[in-house]
Amino acid sequence: MSFHFMIVSHLLLILHKKYRSLCLNLRNSHLVALSSLSQLNDSLSQLYKDLISFKLHVDWMIDARVNMSLPVSPKTLEVAKGLHNLSSFCSTALQQTACPLPQISIPSFPTQLKAWDVALLSYEIPERLRFYCQWSTRVLLLLRSKVQRL
Repeated sequence: MSFHFMIVSHLLLILHKKYRSLCLNLRNSHLVALSSLSQLNDSLSQLYKDLISFKLHVDWMIDARVNMSLPVSPKTLEVAKGLHNLSSFCSTALQQTACPLPQISIPSFPTQLKAWDVALLSYEIPERLRFYCQWSTRVLLLLRSKVQRL
């Protein structure tokens, strides 16, 4: 199995788990019924960490394409902007609840990739992340209403 397929597989597994978790939480109304500020802060902190992690991956992918003189697709730029906006919104929500921003560990990225590897990575990941951004937006809107009631 080539290196880029391992990266894609790993990211898609993470995305699938996060997407499934968000769907279940929304369907079961767990996020709406958060009973304490601690649970709210935990949810916001985890969402913030996930958003920043995905943003770092997309930024790395954009840099890799630029360094190889490959064009960056509008979808990728849209996802990068969406992740930035969502992480800013989540950061604001954390500050409103007087919760410190969680520490983010910066992942290590491969340094020697072929143009084909980068092209394959940058095709699948932005499409999947777009759906994650849409669900994250819904979660943040639900959490915002919870923050405003505190």
